[in-house]
Amino acid sequence: MIKQTEKITKDLDGILAVLAILIAFFLPLNQKIVVLLIVLTGFFSVFSWIKKGVQLPKKSFWPFPVIFVIYLIGLFFTTNFDYGWHDIETRMTFFLFPLFYGLTKRDVPLPFRTSSIALVVGCIAAIGFSYYYAGICFGEYGYQECYEGVRLAFNMHPTYLSLYMIIALVFLWFSIPFKSASIGRKIAMLLVSFALLFMVYRLYSLGPWIGLMGMSGALIITYTILKKKIKLALIGITILLIAMFVGVKTLPFLKADFDSVKNKISLYFENPAEFIELNKNEINSVDS
Repeated sequence: MIKQTEKITKDLDGILAVLAILIAFFLPLNQKIVVLLIVLTGFFSVFSWIKKGVQLPKKSFWPFPVIFVIYLIGLFFTTNFDYGWHDIETRMTFFLFPLFYGLTKRDVPLPFRTSSIALVVGCIAAIGFSYYYAGICFGEYGYQECYEGVRLAFNMHPTYLSLYMIIALVFLWFSIPFKSASIGRKIAMLLVSFALLFMVYRLYSLGPWIGLMGMSGALIITYTILKKKIKLALIGITILLIAMFVGVKTLPFLKADFDSVKNKISLYFENPAEFIELNKNEINSVDS
């Protein structure tokens, strides 16, 4: 009986690990498959709770549920409940992933490194599919725009695809130590990093670049505080701000997006109801 229980425990850990890897791989490729995988993860998580009980989630799992609760509280202050509820639905994973992975007892940790590599491979595959269908688009219509922005993005909004590319880039460098890597692996990491950043550039989306700068700034501050090198932190942050300023001023698509975001923020604070009404279709297209 004990051996059978141990086997079930190992099998559940293995199934949840495989599902986590598959979710990471399909995130930039097909959201319908991701939904199916999340449902399966929920099923096996509940089965694990019945067999092994639950545990108190670690502190690292709490930020996203807190953000989700803030979204829920925001429903009480909205004048457009239909849009607000749709917004909650699109962010349900903020609650579900910490719930499934945080409460589930595991004898072995989740395969973070393998899942990170799976996300990178999925993003590279998405780049391939994007340019494949862009080539078909260009062959049929002859539009140069087939190779940029919304038309280039495969199977989802370019903002989301760009965010996955940026997250994959960060996970790549966190999961593989560059210093101890072989020459071939270092070259591969640099080539993959260039491909991901180039794709983000071609998708013409400002948000992921801001996210990359924000993450870079946070990493610089954290590293330098731990190493007690405050001057280095100030230099790094200054370089990031200069790079962002130069990018906004010199790259047309970044400047256009920056001006658009600035105008929308101004409109939102001046008249929130008008902002939601004017941008309803655009917001829904991003969230769908």
